[in-house]
Amino acid sequence: MTFRGPTRCRLRAVERRGGRSFTDPAGAVGAASKDMLAQGGYSREEGVAVVSGATIMGETVPPSLLMLVLGSVTTLSIGTLFLAGLLPALLIGLFLMGLIFVRARRHHFPIVPKAPWHERHIASLKALPVLIIPVILIGGIVLGIATPTEASSEAVIYTLVLLLATTRGRMGTLLVK
Repeated sequence: MTFRGPTRCRLRAVERRGGRSFTDPAGAVGAASKDMLAQGGYSREEGVAVVSGATIMGETVPPSLLMLVLGSVTTLSIGTLFLAGLLPALLIGLFLMGLIFVRARRHHFPIVPKAPWHERHIASLKALPVLIIPVILIGGIVLGIATPTEASSEAVIYTLVLLLATTRGRMGTLLVK
């Protein structure tokens, strides 16, 4: 299928920017994923489609800048908006995984070997401290322990402590490469 006019321009913009909006940190992951898909033998169109479909989840998954702005200009609770964004993001993710699975089977996409259970377990344990950050943000806001500003400040402090703990105080090594 060949796209013409505005649709083609929009798809080109998604392809060039990696599917990211300038306020969405998840878009940076999308740009890297697009390149990895191309290296894995997937077509450019397939990579753009996957990145475009996944990028919209960054606007619904808490802590979304869009939700924070919407909550601040209306009388809606930010905690309620965050909870309301989880179900659509979960559905988008599930449908996207299902679609990719069906297309991969139908078109015989390359198969990446699975990591052994031991490596998966170690990777999960290493990721656990970082996965606490959304719990601090969403849990603090939804449970009424903190305002969105306080919860984000707590998350930043936790992240800095985590950074100092993992780099053993050598943050300069992260800044100079």
